[in-house]
Amino acid sequence: MRPSSLTRKNRLTLVSLLFLLALSGCGQPVVLFGQDKVFVEIADAPEERARGLMFREELCERCGMLFIFEEEGVYPFWMKNTLIPMELAYFDARGRLAEVHRMTVEPNPSAPRKHYPSLDPVSAALEARPGALAGVRAGTTELCVESVRKR
Repeated sequence: MRPSSLTRKNRLTLVSLLFLLALSGCGQPVVLFGQDKVFVEIADAPEERARGLMFREELCERCGMLFIFEEEGVYPFWMKNTLIPMELAYFDARGRLAEVHRMTVEPNPSAPRKHYPSLDPVSAALEARPGALAGVRAGTTELCVESVRKR
């Protein structure tokens, strides 16, 4: 097994996470940080992760996109064709918050210059509007995702 590959236990954790998201056909996935919620779209396929939140002109205050990777690794993000500022949270294989980056809109969004790589290998990343991740602390906040019914 390669060092960057997920262990069987961590792979099962991510599979369980995806299963929880699929439980409710009428629900929207939610990332929980204590009492705070971020409603997310899931990007778990390569083409979904490549497109991300490009070309979006709006995103609700408590909304974002959760990127789930097949293998643990260092994944650099950028703001290519992203028209609204974002916060980026990286999560390790155990679901703990590893780090948060504040990403600004580039002067030329079609040719971004800045990249936001994780410092260590990660298994998931969450992009959200600035302020949606207020109060989360690296090393202490755990990723908890559930599916809830729309109200």
